[in-house]
Amino acid sequence: MSLKIETAFTGGNVFIENINGFDVLLTRDMRNSEGDWFYWAFRAIFDKIGEYRFTFTSPHSLSSCGPAVSYDDGKTWEWLGFECVTQRNIFTYKFDGTKSEKVIFCVGMQYLPYHLERFLSRHEGSPYLSQSILTYSRKNRPVKHLHIEDTSCPGAKKHVFLSSRHHCCEMMATYALEGILETALGADETGRCLRERYIIDCVPFADTDGVIDGDQGKNRRPHDHNRDYGEQPIYPEVKAIQDFLLSKKLFFTMDLHCPWIYSGIHNETVYFPGPEEAIHEELLKIFAQILEKHAPAEAPFFAVNNLPFGTGWNTKSNYQGLTCSAWIRKMCAPQFAQSIEIPYAIASGVQLTADSVRALGRAIAESIIEYDDLMGN
Repeated sequence: MSLKIETAFTGGNVFIENINGFDVLLTRDMRNSEGDWFYWAFRAIFDKIGEYRFTFTSPHSLSSCGPAVSYDDGKTWEWLGFECVTQRNIFTYKFDGTKSEKVIFCVGMQYLPYHLERFLSRHEGSPYLSQSILTYSRKNRPVKHLHIEDTSCPGAKKHVFLSSRHHCCEMMATYALEGILETALGADETGRCLRERYIIDCVPFADTDGVIDGDQGKNRRPHDHNRDYGEQPIYPEVKAIQDFLLSKKLFFTMDLHCPWIYSGIHNETVYFPGPEEAIHEELLKIFAQILEKHAPAEAPFFAVNNLPFGTGWNTKSNYQGLTCSAWIRKMCAPQFAQSIEIPYAIASGVQLTADSVRALGRAIAESIIEYDDLMGN
């Protein structure tokens, strides 16, 4: 018997401590992150039918849907299910030979450059979508910048900016971002309305190196990408985002995130961390009520779950440096600038999938239009 564990693929992250027959002991690779975070991903190559047990050395390693699994080398994902979880650091997998002998297991449904390229290929030739290189990462990788604009529509348009993966492990957020972009490129009335009114710019992978390398991203030393905004950013992506945004008159911005892996109202609900500024808190309340109406049943949002500034983790002591949204509010004077938290697996008791989170993205796009109408800007 020779079960193999591999991490030499995009997004791979795990240390192999021991393989003893059907039992595997693993440790998450924290790399340059402080403390303990929960991201991991590995490929298992099975050669014998049976039930395998995978144990992590750290306790908080599995979501309330168990691990995500891919049988097609990470292209598509499904949940293995919580019934395979014996403890939050142990899951079992029954290999019966009916599916691929190569299986990728991950803490969540990964969204990698492959998924972005697949989205872009669907819209190849679109007169509305263009892409460019925003900058190059520390490891000299190109950082993608997407731009949606209908130049055939006359008149001034408002500027929308979207971003995700300031914490590179927060993969579910990018499915929602894709849902917003898909809606804006659509041939239906909503898509046409978005293109008539707005120019949309987007940075899907704010920590490009971390996404590709499979880093945690959260609590990087000396600080992570979403604590880097200010006068002297250390990450090329952040500096380039700042330079770009300072040249624009912004109407609406949203930075998309994911919370902790499981448990509690602010880990297994979709919610907004409230801003410090009172005026922006009032604007958030308006937008949240609109989004609650549009959010799909398969990815619900309830405004009551928002986390006001000064409560829970959302306090000044948690911010060493400005976040993306806080910096935008301070420096760019937009109508709306918020971050949103989208769970990895469960939202208000509903199991999330890539498609359901894309549907949430569509709801966000629809809500932007209604918010704009209501505010009468």
